[in-house]
Amino acid sequence: IALDDSLADAHMILGMALYESDWDWRGAEQEFHRALAADPNSAHSMRIYAMYLAATQRFKQAMDEYQRAEKIDPDPKDTDLNICVLLTITRNYDSAIPQCRKVLDESPDNSVAEYYLAASYSYHSCYAEALATAKKGGDSPMFQTEVAIVYARTGNKPAAERILSDLESKRARNPISDYALAEVYSELG
Repeated sequence: IALDDSLADAHMILGMALYESDWDWRGAEQEFHRALAADPNSAHSMRIYAMYLAATQRFKQAMDEYQRAEKIDPDPKDTDLNICVLLTITRNYDSAIPQCRKVLDESPDNSVAEYYLAASYSYHSCYAEALATAKKGGDSPMFQTEVAIVYARTGNKPAAERILSDLESKRARNPISDYALAEVYSELG
């Protein structure tokens, strides 16, 4: 940026660093705006900015940015997955489920879409579908936490506790987020 302030990608990456590492929300937003001003047709910058907007709980604006990006660059592999995640975290499960399925139709081995589909099913009380989808993830801690959550929600606490115990015992070798474990503990009461 010191050499050439007009580089959109440089501003976008600086914005990412400011919000992901420094938690400088105001600075990050300024950099995203500079990136989009330098290249208003950068679908990639729009998607990154939309992720920032979602992180700051401006979900409507995030969806608008994703839709703008999709009009410019209709490559479904990028935008469709982001929309799947956004619809799930905003609890719009009726839309999230078909959106995540759409991503999986395009990329059947997309584990992120598979996880958010399982989570959407679970939060939508479609437990059989949630369990079947989450079990496709095998021994992945991310998917195992979702299996445990479904077991806890459906009253199979012993199975959820076994998975939780297994995840805790493997934690040093196979890192899992504290948040994911907290979700399971919360579901177990």
